[in-house]
Amino acid sequence: MIEAEQPLLEGGLTYIAGTIKDGESERMRKMLFRATRGQALTHFRQFEQEGVQKVAYLVVFQAMGKGKDKIQRICDSFMG
Repeated sequence: MIEAEQPLLEGGLTYIAGTIKDGESERMRKMLFRATRGQALTHFRQFEQEGVQKVAYLVVFQAMGKGKDKIQRICDSFMG
């Protein structure tokens, strides 16, 4: 998993990226939408690694106190 060291923009946007198992992207998208009340942008892209289908994800959100920890915990629960 990758986490931004510096905010992307002065507005405080940051991101988290990583990989999950194929088929988990819709469940992750729904959990992030509900947890952030639609304030996180998600992007998913399928790829194959050593014959196994996986999905790379990118979550962009405004850097906020407890919200960042909540998003991080959700992403960690989908480790793939």
